[in-house]
Parts: sequence; structure tokens; C-alpha cells
Amino acid sequence: MDELTERQRKILEFIASFHERAGYPPSLREIAATFEINVNGVQAHLTALEKKGYVKRTDGRGRALKIIDRRVHSKGPLGIAIGAALQDLGEGFRLPLVAKIPAGNPVAVEDQHDRSVEISSRFFGGGSAKDATVAVEVSGNSMAGDAIMDGDLAIIKLQQTARPSDIVAVRIDRDEVTLKRLVRHPENHPERPDLMELRPSNPEYKTRLVPADQVEIVGVLTGIIRKI
Repeated sequence: MDELTERQRKILEFIASFHERAGYPPSLREIAATFEINVNGVQAHLTALEKKGYVKRTDGRGRALKIIDRRVHSKGPLGIAIGAALQDLGEGFRLPLVAKIPAGNPVAVEDQHDRSVEISSRFFGGGSAKDATVAVEVSGNSMAGDAIMDGDLAIIKLQQTARPSDIVAVRIDRDEVTLKRLVRHPENHPERPDLMELRPSNPEYKTRLVPADQVEIVGVLTGIIRKI
């Protein structure tokens, strides 16, 4: 496929993220308002994206957009490319395997958008999986005390809130990502209510204190799959 301009790439990512959030594509006016251009400008960009093979407009309706190469350009809450949408396999689901996530020292995540993992529907307690559920491969042993080991697959429900006891995937200062237990207002630092504690369960790793405004919760751990 042909290369995209920066504006075309941003419009494509907006369409994909809007569709993942709302369940349908944005209208021409919504795209125009987001990028502060007129509807004719949006039409021109969509025509270019269609000629380059990235989108398809199925009819004349304002929301009739389909992304053809969604895996490469859709950006998710982890800040990386999310793969093909979750697929219902009848007795199970195929989840996108989106990244390696460090259970050690926080580092930038490694994109693996071309991989997926099949999971039985029983894993979800008899309910149904949601589009906001992904799998990530654990790298490191800082959470070994919670039986989370290097190479495990962590099932993450993408959300921005968590309970005090939850193990979460967090992004630090918009760059580093790690899997830790999140403690708000650490008891051993009562003078610093602005801090959050990223607590490992392996005593060989140190707890990290981070200003709350530098921490973004991107998902909560709901399960672990281990290869034997």
C-alpha cells in the first residue's frame, strides 16, 4: 500500500479509535470538527485513503466507512497498534496479542500487533468477552509473588479506573509501561498524597513512587495464561 501523509495517518487513526470506542465510524462532520477542516477537505482525504487502499466507502451515507488495513494504524489505550478486532469463535474468542509488557523495570512496550491468542469462553466466567479486552505477553518476574511469570500471557481489560487491590497495566509519563499493583496515597509517605506506589510482588524488585499526574491506568489484569 502507498505511504500516507501525516494528516492522512492521523485521520485514519482517528477513524479506527472512534470506531473501537463507539462501535461505528465517525461522520464527516465529526472528522472535520476534530481536525478543524471543512467537509470538502475530509472528502479529499478519504478519497486519497480509499485510492491508497486503506478505507472503503460502501455508499453515500456519512458513516459508511470501513478500514481495510486496520491492524497497522489503529492505536489503542496502550499507545501501540492494536491488532484485528476481537473475534467470536463460538466456544471461545480470539484476542489480539498487542504487546510485551514489562513486569520488571518500566520500559517502552514492544508492538506485536500481528499476533493473537484463542481463549475459551469459560475463561470469562460464563459471560462474554468485550472488545476492550486484550492479551499481553509478560516480560520479567517482578510480579512473581502473584504467580505472574516471564512469558505468561496476561489478559487485560482496558479501562482507566482500578480498585486498590487490582494489578494494573500503567503508563508512566506517557512513555514507559509496566504491570504492577497500584497503591494510591502510600501509607509510608503521608506527607506526599500526590504520589502513587507501583508495587512489585517480588522482593528482588524495588517499589517505585511516581507523581499521580504522571501515571495513567490503561487496564486491569483479569487473568493469566501460562504455557506448560
